[in-house]
Amino acid sequence: MQRSLATSGKESRKRGTLFGRETSRTNSDVAPVAPEAGATEAGVEDKSRLAFAGIYLLTLLMFIRPHEVMPGLFGGLPLIKILAISTIVIYIFSRVASHQRIITWPIEMKMMTVMWVMGIILTPIAVSPRESIDILKDAFANALIVFILLINLINTRSRLRSMLFTMVCSGIIFSLGALKEFRSGGVGGEDRMKGWSTQFENPNDFAAVLTMILPLIIYFLFTKRGMMKLIYLGAAIITSFAILLTFSRSGFLGLIGASGVIAWNLTRGRRAIMVFASTAILMGLLLAMPGSYMTRLSTMFNPNTDKTGSAQERQELLKRAAQLAVKRSVVGVGMGNFHVYSIREKVAHNSYLETAAELGLIGLIAYLTIIIAPLLALRRVQHRSDENGSGPDREMHIMAVCLQASIVAYIVYGFFGSVQYFYVLYFFVGYAVALRQIYGARGSDGTDNRVASGINQSQKGRGALWLQRRYRKPQLA
Repeated sequence: MQRSLATSGKESRKRGTLFGRETSRTNSDVAPVAPEAGATEAGVEDKSRLAFAGIYLLTLLMFIRPHEVMPGLFGGLPLIKILAISTIVIYIFSRVASHQRIITWPIEMKMMTVMWVMGIILTPIAVSPRESIDILKDAFANALIVFILLINLINTRSRLRSMLFTMVCSGIIFSLGALKEFRSGGVGGEDRMKGWSTQFENPNDFAAVLTMILPLIIYFLFTKRGMMKLIYLGAAIITSFAILLTFSRSGFLGLIGASGVIAWNLTRGRRAIMVFASTAILMGLLLAMPGSYMTRLSTMFNPNTDKTGSAQERQELLKRAAQLAVKRSVVGVGMGNFHVYSIREKVAHNSYLETAAELGLIGLIAYLTIIIAPLLALRRVQHRSDENGSGPDREMHIMAVCLQASIVAYIVYGFFGSVQYFYVLYFFVGYAVALRQIYGARGSDGTDNRVASGINQSQKGRGALWLQRRYRKPQLA
């Protein structure tokens, strides 16, 4: 009997090495999480530390991009590609050595695959197939690889915390750079603040990234004590000021949306005070800005007053995108091909309409699911980790709220920018998936269900929109 049970367990591990289906589930009716989850599978040493170090450094390079800031130091060395390939090889080796699946399939992963497949299918009929291929093999492929690594390698809260800290460091560096340029007189009526790399040359994209990072700073502000709390408070104010320095209307709205989510969910019983304090800080920052920024913000309510013509042009682009989305709702025009049908080769400045036009209704549904599924999962973790919930955990509660705020900031910017293939979104979706997996890995007795059942955490991909079935132990005759 013992031999048969051991054999069946070995076969179940082998069957799920690549793309196999899960043969058992753990309990996702989660309870309090223990301080750390050290093991990733019963009786198997965690061999993923080196791969996690790779994705950690890769995140720093993708955001800070030192090879672009200091080209003389690094020359033409493709640091990101070298590190990415090395991390992928180490990751695959560690998964195979641990008898774990290389690819897991949470709902977000499935929907990203749907978008990628739709892009491949529509490439032959696109007006510019080359542009579709470029996005498939570069921008979206990078997002897909990063997402796979994140949801499989971030399997403890300490790893998740360290990844969020990396994002915060990047945001603070960006904000300090913007503040330095502002003090040197680099911001004028038309000279808007932007990032220092080619990825963030667009001030609106730069503002969106800072707006998504700001809630992570708030997370550390709420979970730290003493002097560190003051440091993160200063970082939050500097980052908010840097967002305003971009003169981005979408960044301003995203800042309001993210701040609203945090103020509403983390200040129960003190919401009126928090709203008043947030409004006072925001108004103080606005008063410190040049008068031309206030004029620019007013064009959101009356586009015809925009002397630059930007607001009027965006209205026409939205109309063109809506018409094309309806006309090509079944068969889209192909990834990266909207500009061919647009006005003066412009993008739609709306991720949702542009996705519908390029990938059709199926692509739009997949894209919306990638955004909404983790948002709903975070909301569920927020309620369960509340002090009155089924599994109280203050840190997880704050982290869930702040990641919601980051995704809300992206949702807001999605109405003003064409960023559906931009890798930043998929970092935050990966963090959300990792959070729900970490929080759902503990049983009611505080032990790690992954260790108790022999199921790796990365196999717990399901459960974004529904509850998982309870794991049942084998009954002996």
